[in-house]
Amino acid sequence: MKRITLEQLERAFKDHIPRSIEAQQRIPSAVLVPFLEKAEEIHLLFMRKAEDGSLHGGQVSFPGGAYEEEDKDLLSTALRETWEEIGAPPSAWEILGSLTPVKTRGTSFVIHPFVAYLREEILFTPNPKEVAAIFTVPLNYILERHPFKPQKLQWKGKDYTTFLIHYQGEIIWGATARILDQLCNIIKAVGPSSDVAPRKATPPWLPTR
Repeated sequence: MKRITLEQLERAFKDHIPRSIEAQQRIPSAVLVPFLEKAEEIHLLFMRKAEDGSLHGGQVSFPGGAYEEEDKDLLSTALRETWEEIGAPPSAWEILGSLTPVKTRGTSFVIHPFVAYLREEILFTPNPKEVAAIFTVPLNYILERHPFKPQKLQWKGKDYTTFLIHYQGEIIWGATARILDQLCNIIKAVGPSSDVAPRKATPPWLPTR
């Protein structure tokens, strides 16, 4: 598989319109799905949460968290949480688009993912209270393993059937893996030589007026 370029990512997400889902009884949250360039290749950035005894403690995720009243919108939530967790300020990111929200299993969150590209070099500074590790995975590595197959996983005494992606000792699963499944489908649908005309639409995180 040829390496995916930033131009392909921009083309894939500028036309993508995420679906809305029913989640009124869920806690709204948002994550950044962060792309960056490393060794002349597009990578995705992940973090492993600090172990705090909660169900999601120690789990691999994208940076993000729950919506707070001070946030202007859910995109602001994703950018604020990313800054707090890994030290990457909002100004460092170019927002490419958004994905259909994903419901967590075992907890009552609904996650709104925002796709972003790191447009400047920064030194990540993980918050030790929230983040145990930061790592990146080549996008092509993930695309080559898609479509993912559901597998059995036991996590903190509970059994799950979930997508699993293994990379250098890390396990990506759960809501994060389902976000990756969406991501791969969108990128593969566009391909390297798409001439699809752009559709004008208001991104769902911006006001309609």
